[in-house]
Amino acid sequence: METKASNFLNIKGLPDLANILDINIYKLVDMVAKPGYRSFSIPKKKGGERVIHAPKKKLAKVQKKLNGILQYLYQEKRAVQGFISNKYSYYPHGILANAQAHLGMNYIWNIDLVDFFPSISTHRIKETFESAPFNFVSPIASYITLICSYQKQLPIGAPTSPMLSNYVCRNLDENILAWVYQAREKNIEVKYTRYADDMTFSFMEKPSEELQNEIIQLIHEQGFQLNPKKNRLQAKQQAQWVTGIKVNEKPNLDRRQIRKLRAIIHHAQTAGLEEACKRYYKLETVPVEAIDKFLLSIGGKINYVAYVRGRTDSVFLKLFVPFQKLRETYLNK
Repeated sequence: METKASNFLNIKGLPDLANILDINIYKLVDMVAKPGYRSFSIPKKKGGERVIHAPKKKLAKVQKKLNGILQYLYQEKRAVQGFISNKYSYYPHGILANAQAHLGMNYIWNIDLVDFFPSISTHRIKETFESAPFNFVSPIASYITLICSYQKQLPIGAPTSPMLSNYVCRNLDENILAWVYQAREKNIEVKYTRYADDMTFSFMEKPSEELQNEIIQLIHEQGFQLNPKKNRLQAKQQAQWVTGIKVNEKPNLDRRQIRKLRAIIHHAQTAGLEEACKRYYKLETVPVEAIDKFLLSIGGKINYVAYVRGRTDSVFLKLFVPFQKLRETYLNK
């Protein structure tokens, strides 16, 4: 990857770009002229719909290769937790690391950016490729931007979009981190992390409205807007959540999630996998592939409990052991 990344930074024209992305130059030109996307909507958890623009197979393949290079070249910041490959990082990144950064703080302030990917225009993407570490001339920056964008924005669904959003947010992250350091010099204990559009600040003392407005101003200066419905200040006395993980004392999950998993496993033990699968997917008849899908789904949820609480945790083991017996019995039929 080091050689490919170095060659990428030294692109002089389209032939170089096509060679690095392992695609015929004429096919690349055609792909940019007629970008293949499949658009559809999915419901959001709290109402409304999210529009997904998923690239078709050939374009997705090119974007995945480009994303690997972007991952390698990204100069990580510990505060940035989303979409960073731990393969190339010095520190662990992800949802759990994002939550762990705020353990033991008295106040957690969660804010969310509105229409995060769609709000990132082709102009901002092009500016990113014209700046360090790329420093591409305008025509090359424009062409790579066209590979990564759709309908003049960063598309939700493209493999390159998550990593590119981190590049676009570099000024935002740097400005906020500079503010954090200045606040600490004034004896204000504060921590900051960002996972995509989820921004989290934690404090030992309750942040004043003036202090919050300073942070909001920094966000507005970078062209982003806050979602007022996802602006939450959580004190130690109440449940404190960071990207779906409870952080009051140690990383934890919602009790309702655990109870629901226990109920599903208990139903499978007493009524059988077929009946449990039927209830889980609301089916009248259960094809074999549905049971396989059911086992994968529940297994994934149980593994997430291990990810948050640890594989030696008693709550995890009480879920894992009976589920594993059910799975083995089914596979050994």
